[in-house]
Amino acid sequence: MPAAPPRRQASTGAIAVVVAGIVAIVVSGPLFPLALVIAAVSGTASVRHLRAGGPDRGWWIAGVALAAVAALLAVFGAWVVLTR
Repeated sequence: MPAAPPRRQASTGAIAVVVAGIVAIVVSGPLFPLALVIAAVSGTASVRHLRAGGPDRGWWIAGVALAAVAALLAVFGAWVVLTR
């Protein structure tokens, strides 16, 4: 019986981008400037990696989606905080 091929582990950079996107969503209200910076950095890293054609496309696409959601929530958080 042939041995199963070794499983390839996900890129730690891609997983870090997803975690950063989640953190940005969590802090998007009161700490909206931080959320905007995190969203910009993680979104840029994700798009650059996707354009380069590297592995783990699913993780990087999730990073782009989370960065977009974090940026939208940060803008909404800024509007809420600044219009009080």
